[in-house]
Amino acid sequence: MNHSQIFELIKSGTDTKNNLQQLRKELKEFGTSGIPEEIRNQCDVFVSLLSDEDPKIRQNAAHILGLLKVKGTEEALFSSYLRDETLYNKAAYLSAISGMDHSSLDERLLARREELIAGTYEPEMKKHIGEELHELSLLLKDSFPKHEFSASGMVNECVLLTNRNFKAVTMKQVESIPHKEFTAGVMVKTKQPERLLNTVRTFSEMLFVPDGIRICSSDPAEAAKELTEAHIVDYIAARLTNPEAPVFFRIDYRAKDENAAAPFEKKLASELELASGFRLVNSTSDYEIELRFIDTSDSKLVVLIRFCGLFDKRFAYRKNTLPVSMKPYLAALLMNLAKDYFKDNAAVLDPFCGCGTMLVEREHIRPARLYYGVDIFGDAVTAAEQNIKLAGLASKTELIKRDFLDFTHKYRFDEVITDMPFVTGQKGLGDISALYASFFKKLPGVLESSGTAFIYTRNRDLLRKYAFAAGFTLLAEFEISRMEGSYFCILSRKQEQRQS
Repeated sequence: MNHSQIFELIKSGTDTKNNLQQLRKELKEFGTSGIPEEIRNQCDVFVSLLSDEDPKIRQNAAHILGLLKVKGTEEALFSSYLRDETLYNKAAYLSAISGMDHSSLDERLLARREELIAGTYEPEMKKHIGEELHELSLLLKDSFPKHEFSASGMVNECVLLTNRNFKAVTMKQVESIPHKEFTAGVMVKTKQPERLLNTVRTFSEMLFVPDGIRICSSDPAEAAKELTEAHIVDYIAARLTNPEAPVFFRIDYRAKDENAAAPFEKKLASELELASGFRLVNSTSDYEIELRFIDTSDSKLVVLIRFCGLFDKRFAYRKNTLPVSMKPYLAALLMNLAKDYFKDNAAVLDPFCGCGTMLVEREHIRPARLYYGVDIFGDAVTAAEQNIKLAGLASKTELIKRDFLDFTHKYRFDEVITDMPFVTGQKGLGDISALYASFFKKLPGVLESSGTAFIYTRNRDLLRKYAFAAGFTLLAEFEISRMEGSYFCILSRKQEQRQS
């Protein structure tokens, strides 16, 4: 049967419960744009079923009205929501209302939320009350004041996540403030996290260590209790504007067992909502903070917080990227590792420039005279043009859509800096090997005899094979990731070794 035939059976009162369930499934799968007007125009059939004595019929009628989104039915849904004494039905009404214009209901919905939060409940009721409050809070998200990060004058203990092999690079940049090495980076104490976030370029994320709790249980219920008793809600609220408004959060559990992550996150989220009196509300999108939990060797979890409103402006120029684009903090790290080998007033070429990140990060370390970026992909060159302009380098940068192997220039470059292509679904190892061979055959023709090549590679053996055959000397080599097999190699056309 199609949905029109099922609707006729519902109208006639034939097996209403099962047909409602089937119609809901049909409409959900078919999409709201395909709902026949005959059903939409007779939505009063479903409104009348909101008063049926069977709770499952009321629930499915509410869900269908939510799919239909007919203006005017939100009042009927709200009245039924208040009237329905079946607790597991409450969330269905709220979910249905959420897809409609509910501005006329918001004041009453807020009053209902406050009433529920102030109430006391038997243990068997808490699950359903929690589900109702969760849906109410998401429904009213736009009614609550927005938060901005505000921790002026407060001492914050933060972790800067870095490449594990080169924590010292970041530690050097924060040496003026209290800091120490951390498992996954550098731990700092600062009253100005915003300043750090916008000046130190070699870390991927800034995470906060909450006062009073660094480690918690791996049991969700126990973890929620420990976090609440450590006043984590107050810690969060103190660093946000509008501290009385609920804070929308998500949980990210970095588990050793990937299958354990989702159940833990779901359970802990609901436990935290209840334990915090819904000052914390779980939201998988448009959240304001992220609670990060990381497994330790003794079945405990490290507790960290990311404040999403603490804007990272370091790489604001990267408005355009490609799926294979290098992360900007990695490019910044590579340029820091290479800085002792850079030449003043250099002419710099990136033969596989992508969206231009390595050229921009080279400029942050030591300004060059000019930059050339070459890429065979037009989308990459277009992205690079826009990023280079935003970085303020357009006046001294040329970007060309061309295969590097066909590239010619009237003079040679002082430096070649690039992220070499690697094995993908479109390129196999044989293709990459041939590319390396052709690249190093071409490279001496575009690089000054005293020039230097800075190459990020995931194929170190190929690089060494063809670079040495072309007469290059390895000045320095840095293992970036053993797991990915990635290295950063600095090569010279000179035969003598250069001192670091």
